[in-house]
Amino acid sequence: MDESGKKFVRIEGEQRVLERLNGLVSSGEDVLFWGRGIRFESKILDVADGRLHIKGLPFGMLDSEVLTTDSYYFTFKSGSFQYFGKGNFEFQADKELFLKLKGDEFYRVEKRRSDRMIVFPHMNVMVDMGIFSEDEGPENVLSFSRPTAEEVQTFEDVKGQLRGKRGESPRPRVFDVSSTGISILVARRIGDRLADDQVLPHLVMTYNDRVLKMESARVVYKVPFIDRASRANDKIKLGIEFEKSDYDPCAWMEEHDRGKITDDEIEQFEVFDKGLE
Repeated sequence: MDESGKKFVRIEGEQRVLERLNGLVSSGEDVLFWGRGIRFESKILDVADGRLHIKGLPFGMLDSEVLTTDSYYFTFKSGSFQYFGKGNFEFQADKELFLKLKGDEFYRVEKRRSDRMIVFPHMNVMVDMGIFSEDEGPENVLSFSRPTAEEVQTFEDVKGQLRGKRGESPRPRVFDVSSTGISILVARRIGDRLADDQVLPHLVMTYNDRVLKMESARVVYKVPFIDRASRANDKIKLGIEFEKSDYDPCAWMEEHDRGKITDDEIEQFEVFDKGLE
């Protein structure tokens, strides 16, 4: 199981595999195929003799030695589960395209229900925050009423981080989420200016074009953050807790997982598959 809480469980038995694949045919759900040099979505017309009959021939996909000798991945979602498999493409004279399943390499993703989910660095979850006075209006999504001179300076620092320097992310990254709050990574100069019990009236968390708006948050801790790869220590991790019980970022992330297939999920399966070799 990786840090995102995903566990790839092999589907045992040919009959169980066929049941899930035949269900895919009847539902008409799209299947994503990817691998060396290709990535496309299509539907499955039929499943027979361990072969997926793929609808249509993607533009530019020709009967080449590479495509018929390399293994490729496929994935689809059904209900609350996501399935992954592996196989080799086959072409017929009439340009019909098939994927021959590779042995019993067919998996289901199970997710543990946790009150905490680490999302950094493998998931690009961002948070919008800002500090503004009433006459400035909601330029960003964090407000303090009657800001002090120090808070105004903090506002300028936060805006500077949100604009971002060339080559840097323009918004703070979310490190982890829980059922009652989140933690985020901010520049040290910004974290040092925020009080341990700083009130954050409005936050907006984004992930893959989905938005979660949250109110009545409070900073509950600040700790130095050291990047294990670069050894840089110019960031602070802020722990943020919600005073209302209406928000559950963990549940929101899990609900997102039941939506479209993401690049993060694709990469996680590739890492898992390489670990089996």
